Amino acid sequence: PGFTTLWARMFAVDGAATRERVDSLAHSVCAADPRSIDDRRNDAFAAIGAGRDTLACQCGTDDCAAAGSDRPADDQRERRVRERADTVGQ
Repeated sequence: PGFTTLWARMFAVDGAATRERVDSLAHSVCAADPRSIDDRRNDAFAAIGAGRDTLACQCGTDDCAAAGSDRPADDQRERRVRERADTVGQ
């Protein structure tokens, strides 16, 4: 629980690609999503860090196509986290 601040120094091309991916996810929800664009960018960055390739809309509309689309990019990150947790406990 709580918040953290991340700062990164990277090549300009990598920074541009990261910004593009974050902005793309932030704009992938419907217009009724109540979050500000900055909040959606934060959530998109966190989603990418958590291994997800979509951002779930928070509009609350039952028929929103983006409402239930918060899914992992692949199961590799979950497997790595599980393996790391297993080795820490040993």
